[in-house]
Amino acid sequence: MKREFNEVLARALAGASMATMLIDLDSNTYKIIHASASISSILGDEGRLDEGFKKGEEFLVAEPHRQQFREYTHLGNLRDWFKYKTSYSIEFCSCFDRWCRSRIFPIEIDSNKLLHKAIYFVNEIDDEAAFLREKLSIEETVSECSRALSSSIDVNISLNKLLSIIGKYHKSERVCIFSFDYKKKRMSNTHEWVQDGFKPKKDYLQNLPLGMADEWMEAFGQNQCKVITDIESLTHNSITYKVFVSENIRSMIAAPLSDGKKLIGYLSVSNPTVNIFKNTLLTSVASFVMNELQKKSYIDQLEHLSYYDPLTGLLNRNSYNKILQEIEKNKETNIGIIFGDLNGLKLLNDHQGHKAGDIFLRFVARKAKRFFEGLPYSNSQIFRIGGDEFVSIIHNIKEQEFDILVSEMLDYVEKKPLASIGDIWIKKCEDIESQIKMADKIMYLRKKAYYAKKGTDRRQR
Repeated sequence: MKREFNEVLARALAGASMATMLIDLDSNTYKIIHASASISSILGDEGRLDEGFKKGEEFLVAEPHRQQFREYTHLGNLRDWFKYKTSYSIEFCSCFDRWCRSRIFPIEIDSNKLLHKAIYFVNEIDDEAAFLREKLSIEETVSECSRALSSSIDVNISLNKLLSIIGKYHKSERVCIFSFDYKKKRMSNTHEWVQDGFKPKKDYLQNLPLGMADEWMEAFGQNQCKVITDIESLTHNSITYKVFVSENIRSMIAAPLSDGKKLIGYLSVSNPTVNIFKNTLLTSVASFVMNELQKKSYIDQLEHLSYYDPLTGLLNRNSYNKILQEIEKNKETNIGIIFGDLNGLKLLNDHQGHKAGDIFLRFVARKAKRFFEGLPYSNSQIFRIGGDEFVSIIHNIKEQEFDILVSEMLDYVEKKPLASIGDIWIKKCEDIESQIKMADKIMYLRKKAYYAKKGTDRRQR
């Protein structure tokens, strides 16, 4: 598609431009058509286009806006822009505290919507109006984000509302939060908002290589957003490019998430259509997201501590009581119970200290987990319910299968008497606590026999 040069030039000059130039992306050249004296002295009459943009950035653009100007004037971005968008402009503050608008008027675009020639111009605008307009829009959106985060005590619900607001601000297809796992060198999508009409991709964006974010780390390290206006600017054999293609991500804005010491992830906006170079909102909201993620982390830690024993990693008595209530409520059938009590823990604590006792507890817990993980019963649970007391509950197991399991465990503890065990199989659970006490009594008798055989007082257990 070719447009009349005079028509396009007239539209550009109508903006009372500071600079207007003809740009040719095929030859990487520009030719000045009109410019103020100061800009003419910097750019001359013509030159290499990439060098001209670099000089223009250094001379004209204020430091906070240089990153977005650099992305905006990237030649690959310029060439591919009109594949997806119908206009190309940004507003930025100049080094002289004046607000400017930069625009592209295409002259020649081929059948693949690649830009070849265009009129590029920069003009001053009503700086106060532009500043207030941008500031008001961002402040209103940030305020809306703040209200969203305080609207629910459920952090996940609050974060999803916030992502929705960001998505609508950028008119994007989806907004995601990715978290880094440095030990596994992986990153995963933890939260996602999707525009109506698009399918969620969260489940597919799990355990991705952490190296995908390497190209963005320089910008992230400076607490800046990374803007990818077209994936064709990426290396085609890179993991990032392949993932973007598979998930139909054509462009993206990414904002770093940092806990003050290191990057813990990033906020991504996929296929945005507006406000692409206005990243003040994202950088502002990133701190909100970090606060919510830290809050969620603390809640998750507290929830984990409320259900798991911190020493052994096994389920704790709180979990045990909850499971017993559920078993009785659901009137479960075919339940196997194994009650275990460690041998010699008190003696070990008295002679070698509680640190040695803790090591022994962790060792036995690992052995128990491995034992049950190797069984064909995925519905088994192990609880530490007291100092040296453990209970295993196996759901939906036949009596004969349970008898074989107990026989194997008895053979094991006979050879390695780490613990004494008692067992009971329950056909129908009505008063499960009394039945567990029976398993406890059986354990007590076996422990008594163990100490009698060993010739040791059980009080030294």
